[in-house]
Amino acid sequence: MKRLAALAAALVLGAAAPALAATPTEAEATLRSTITAIQSGAPNYDAMIPELAAAVKQNASAPAQLAALGPVTAVTATSQADPYTYDVTFQNGAVLHWTLSINADGKIQGLLVN
Repeated sequence: MKRLAALAAALVLGAAAPALAATPTEAEATLRSTITAIQSGAPNYDAMIPELAAAVKQNASAPAQLAALGPVTAVTATSQADPYTYDVTFQNGAVLHWTLSINADGKIQGLLVN
């Protein structure tokens, strides 16, 4: 879990821009696709604000750390408004708490895992 602390530090971002733009269903789909893309080593940087994309790019170890957990097996919403929070369960049994914020342009402006 110490390795994931570095991931959390690198993925924390989110200028306090006006939030909204996504429904809870859209936010969960965005989170699932973002996790899968990071695990595969091909994050969708175009879906992120530039500052977040830069932080993700700087964390070269994130794909391997997340991939080691296996695929997502369950996502449980713990909030229904932006910032959205989720408990995400992976195939290896790990449960990580994720926070996701999407701006009015539909871009991910904040992403935190711990």
